[in-house]
Amino acid sequence: MEPEYHQIDTTLVKMVLNSVMDGDLSVIKQNAEKYHLNMNLLIDKENQQNAFFFMALIKKDEDALEISKYLLSIGVNPRHKDKFGQTCLYYTVREGKYETSKYLIEECGLPLNEKDFYGQNPIYYAAREGHLNLCQLLVEKGIDVNLEDKFGQTCIFYAIREGHIDIVEFLIKHGANVNKNDKKKQTPVSFALKHNKNDIAQLLTSNGAIKPEQKKNNKDNNKKGKKNIEEEPKTEINVQIPKKYILVKIGKNGEKTPLDEEECNKFMENNPEVAKLLNNKENLQKLVDDITDEDLKLCDSWEKIAKKLMNLLWKSKDASLFHKPVDPIELQIPDYFNIIKNPMDFSTIKKKLNNCTYTKLKEFCDDMDLVFDNCYTYNGRTSNIGNMCTRVKKEYEKLFDELKLGKFL
Repeated sequence: MEPEYHQIDTTLVKMVLNSVMDGDLSVIKQNAEKYHLNMNLLIDKENQQNAFFFMALIKKDEDALEISKYLLSIGVNPRHKDKFGQTCLYYTVREGKYETSKYLIEECGLPLNEKDFYGQNPIYYAAREGHLNLCQLLVEKGIDVNLEDKFGQTCIFYAIREGHIDIVEFLIKHGANVNKNDKKKQTPVSFALKHNKNDIAQLLTSNGAIKPEQKKNNKDNNKKGKKNIEEEPKTEINVQIPKKYILVKIGKNGEKTPLDEEECNKFMENNPEVAKLLNNKENLQKLVDDITDEDLKLCDSWEKIAKKLMNLLWKSKDASLFHKPVDPIELQIPDYFNIIKNPMDFSTIKKKLNNCTYTKLKEFCDDMDLVFDNCYTYNGRTSNIGNMCTRVKKEYEKLFDELKLGKFL
């Protein structure tokens, strides 16, 4: 007699799907039997991902391949797309799982050139993460190396940004456009120079890419060719266009809004000394040029690195546990706010970073610690949720050290 499958709560769904990441097939089968679960119906509510996505995060490629075959045999859909419009192939490619990716393409028929939410296909992830063998596999199977994403960039831009010269060379040999302009009018060469990848810029130019100065010289030469050679040279006038400065007001959440005319006039009336400075362009420019406050530079730098850390941590194992604020009703934990007085989550931290709410790195670190401390306080350190929290916290600490954020404290 077939077991009766029943609807399960969100916490149990998350727990069972997270157990897939451990890569133990016997545990997966045991959970399905214990809770009478139909595995092909389990979808993570937060990211709209099924068990195949959690399989992609298994550490060993051979274990991921074994569990992929099992999931397919019991009817789990490998072509399912998450809220980003991605299939699990994006994730196995990102994680460097060659055999599993090959299985998903050859046996499960996962598409290669359908665009996700960002306008990208899986080779963007292989190029960004430096997985040359997966780039080779994807090209062999017919992926488009010149597909443009919503920024007008192809996968070669992502390999350039991360400094993967071997992948750049491979993509060039397989038809990547070395003179592609993205939406900011950047070419692969100018993009490489912007990110201080001079060796890659040299590789690109040796394969037909045009340097920015070459374009300018060609353009100037074309203009000169049209001039009458007998025309007397005109006196060159060097005109400096002054930078534009605007007054803004900063809201309680850190958002910046330009002052309208009435607000500007009122500000000038109430602050005559500042108004005098603002109306003297030479002194204002000198003031801007003389700014050497290292704290300002550090603030700009640590925020960018912290954003990178959050983007990496967001995709790590078990991090979905902290993606959004705890919902006591959804999770059926009505006493949560009786115990946790200062809730915090990753989406709130991301928002505060984007809105420049933090004035120094320590404030960011305090919020991150608060996320983990709250989890331990409510769930305990040795619980299943507590163990997940420990894994995420260790990943956070590892990224913090790798990105050298400590020097800004």
